Amino acid sequence: MKKELMNLELPELYIENLFEYKLMIDGVPEWIDFAREGYSMQKYRKFSKLYIIESMKYHLKEAIQDDEINDEEVVEVNKLIQEAILEYNAMST
Repeated sequence: MKKELMNLELPELYIENLFEYKLMIDGVPEWIDFAREGYSMQKYRKFSKLYIIESMKYHLKEAIQDDEINDEEVVEVNKLIQEAILEYNAMST
């Protein structure tokens, strides 16, 4: 999964569900993995932001399904997701 994530073609603007988020312990590439492949720090940061967005969306969905979050919290998390998307869109690679 690491290689698949590292080889994502990162779009300039956020595209929903570009990859399927899965809970992983060791499948998420870190800066050292990107550096070994010759990728820039900017690409790593943009990838990290994308990964965080998909993680937040996944966990929000899980919390809603398990009835572990109230309506106010859903609104707040959705605001945080939108802010993260704006940050992603402002990043260069």
